[in-house]
Amino acid sequence: EQVILKNSSMRHVEGGWPKDVDYIEQTDTNRFRKKAEKDDEYKNAVKTLGPIISNCMRQNNTVDIYEEYFLSDEISQAILQAPRVCQF
Repeated sequence: EQVILKNSSMRHVEGGWPKDVDYIEQTDTNRFRKKAEKDDEYKNAVKTLGPIISNCMRQNNTVDIYEEYFLSDEISQAILQAPRVCQF
């Protein structure tokens, strides 16, 4: 079985706004946000997702300070191969 890989990219400027909201105009986006934040469904969704997101963030920020992430040989090779920038 052969797997074909393809590199692709996507440019995301701004999106997801209703058609009547001009995302370039800050007043339009602020007005829409204030309206959405007053909606009861939005409030319930934030309350429900808050603990879930908080748990995910704590898991992602956990670092084992006793784990050896690099072998000593890898560190010295990484230091030798690291690009150097000189600023004058």
